[in-house]
Amino acid sequence: MSSQRVLLTLTLLGLALASWWLSQDQEARLRGDGPDTKPDYYAENLLTIEFDAQGKPKRRLQTQRMEHYAADDSLHLTQPQMLIFDPGLPPWSLRANSGWISGDRKDVWFRGQVFVDREADGVNSPYHMVTSELHLKRQPDYAETDQPVYLVTDRDQVESIGMQLWLEPETRLKFLSQVRGRFEPQD
Repeated sequence: MSSQRVLLTLTLLGLALASWWLSQDQEARLRGDGPDTKPDYYAENLLTIEFDAQGKPKRRLQTQRMEHYAADDSLHLTQPQMLIFDPGLPPWSLRANSGWISGDRKDVWFRGQVFVDREADGVNSPYHMVTSELHLKRQPDYAETDQPVYLVTDRDQVESIGMQLWLEPETRLKFLSQVRGRFEPQD
């Protein structure tokens, strides 16, 4: 056998092995068990508190499990509960079956059965909202969904497809389509 044939055979064998290895890696990624689809670290029963410039709590996040994914620096959450504090008012409470926080930490997605609540204060009625998905943008705090949403206050009920909720500087709520409601007159 000439040295050229040996070199050609070894090259073809190397290419075949490299091709096989790459196909195995791609199959693992498609199955969801490749290196980019596994968390690089996790935490259980996690509680984090974010403070504003004056040292007062701004947000509190509690989750049963948080998984970090290095590929996009995202965080996947199990049973997340978030409190968003508003000076002088009761905090907003958001909780869901699962959640996702973007790598830049500017976007939070709540998924599954999502509850948004706020207790009553001296002026405002309590809020209780239910939807299946909620996107929270953190600067400023603003939430939206294009899914069906159901709102109940102490007097009113509203059903809608889609909603926008501004949490700061002043609370505003906008229902987007197919809005139906029952409203009781104020005394």
